[in-house]
Amino acid sequence: MRLRGVVALAFAVSVLSACSGGGGGGSQPPQPQVTLSGTVAGDVPIPSYTVSILSPTGVTSAFLATGSTGADGRYSATSFLPNPPFLVLASPQPQQEHPQYPRLTSIAHRGGTANVTALSSLLVARLVNRSPEIFIDTWAAFDLRTRSESDVQAARQQVVAYLLNRPDKNDGNSTTSVDVSMVTDFVSGPLTAVSGDPHFEALRRVHASMMDSETVRGMEEHMLFGGDLPADLRSMLALDFVATCTLRVPNNDDGTLPRGTTHIILAPRAITVGSVDLPFQSGDQLQLNASRSFASQWTFSFTTSQTVELSVHGGRLETIVLSIPTKGSSQCQPTTDVSVLGKHPSMIALIRMFEQSLSTPRSFNCAGTPTFSGFVMGQNTLAIEASGALRINGAGGPAVHLPSFFFFITASITVSGPQVQAIRPTLFLANGGGVLDSLAVATNDLGQITSLTLSRQRNGQPNQTQTCS
Repeated sequence: MRLRGVVALAFAVSVLSACSGGGGGGSQPPQPQVTLSGTVAGDVPIPSYTVSILSPTGVTSAFLATGSTGADGRYSATSFLPNPPFLVLASPQPQQEHPQYPRLTSIAHRGGTANVTALSSLLVARLVNRSPEIFIDTWAAFDLRTRSESDVQAARQQVVAYLLNRPDKNDGNSTTSVDVSMVTDFVSGPLTAVSGDPHFEALRRVHASMMDSETVRGMEEHMLFGGDLPADLRSMLALDFVATCTLRVPNNDDGTLPRGTTHIILAPRAITVGSVDLPFQSGDQLQLNASRSFASQWTFSFTTSQTVELSVHGGRLETIVLSIPTKGSSQCQPTTDVSVLGKHPSMIALIRMFEQSLSTPRSFNCAGTPTFSGFVMGQNTLAIEASGALRINGAGGPAVHLPSFFFFITASITVSGPQVQAIRPTLFLANGGGVLDSLAVATNDLGQITSLTLSRQRNGQPNQTQTCS
């Protein structure tokens, strides 16, 4: 199926604005046109997905070709794409639901065939060592520029090995074998999305291995970080850098808010932003909003009402915002790269931290007759499996694949002596990620579950929600 329309433009990701002629200054890129075509498929061909082909010029800009797939999942695009390898992304149109495949990716070193599937997505995630964003991800496209075809072959072998030891969807502490070794080329190998095609049959086996709340992004997260240990949220309290600060929301500022060149320290004793020193006290909180292992937002809330918000992206600290009631806020950008390597946990590490914070037995009570199949009146049990799946009441009970979700975690800070001794989750929220399930678990200071709510929505079926407290 030909694209209904193909657009070539140079754009700044922050504003998605087109430049005249596609190359800036009104001139065309000094490169021949490139044609890419292929099939977008899960366990079925996927129609009406937007296909975006990125040719990066930097970490925030790229040439772009876009279009959509036909009923057979096929697409074709021709455009000026001067900087291979290219990142290919396929995603649903607004209001289109294909929950287990909210985004698929692929890589192309030249024109020709570039299939976009779960296998090619796992390949790209392995190459950039993270799960690419759902939207235009020029960081990933830029990173791919250093990946050779031999790198692609090595990554393919790693994906094949992972799938041969896939977590079992009915018991995430066990494995099941998904053999895709007959597909020697995930990207440009022959693929027709019909029964009997070897490539398509391999894709169907991958799909059959997925939990019904699991997305391809969740599979990528587990493949990359399945061996991670539980996170220690105190690890972020080890930063020392210089930033440039500007008043973001001045409100009766008396000069306290930092501006200009500012020394910032995060330490177990306190957060210091210029002349503002905020010692930690028991009762302070951390709120962690994690959309993926690549990006998250950390907000330290002090009992004295000040907040310090950190935005992390691509393994680096992007901004820090200090807010003081009645005075306003300042936004600070580091003057050099501030790496959070070893301080920014993966989704798997956060899941295991949450599991570790729960007391045993991991049980909770439901009053009255349950409305959600698999829950029981009275005591229910919760388990988190090695796959990252959370399951209620053992085999066959309600389950969700946590690595496929976005997280919002509230944690209490405990101070002993002069510094933070522990940062412990008290509220764990998981939702989104393509599926329409959501989970909320609240605990007390002893790690006992005080409330749990699980919601599930499937196409054409009524919403199911169970709340126990």
